[in-house]
Amino acid sequence: MRVRRLVALLGFLLGAVGVVGAVGGEGPAPPWLLRLFAGWCVATPYWWWLEYRLLRPEGEEARRHVAAEQALSRWVWLGFTLAMAVPILARARMAG
Repeated sequence: MRVRRLVALLGFLLGAVGVVGAVGGEGPAPPWLLRLFAGWCVATPYWWWLEYRLLRPEGEEARRHVAAEQALSRWVWLGFTLAMAVPILARARMAG
C-alpha cells in the first residue's frame, strides 16, 4: 500500500512539473520536457500492469478496489497527458 501511495505522489509531482514546463517558456519544448513526456506516456501504463500483477492484494473485494483506483488513475494520467501535449505541440507549431 505504501509503495502505491509513494508512486502516486511521485507521478503527480512529475505530471505537475511537466505541465508547468510545457506551459512556461517560449520556443520549442526543451529536450528534458520531451523525455519526461515520453516517459510519462510509456512508463505509466507499464506501472499499472506491474502494480496489478505484483502488488495486488488477496481477495476479490480488494482487487476490485485496486481496479477502481487504477480506473481513476487512468483519467488523471490522461488529463496530465493532454495538459502537457497541447502546449508542447503549440510551442512546436509556433517555433516552426
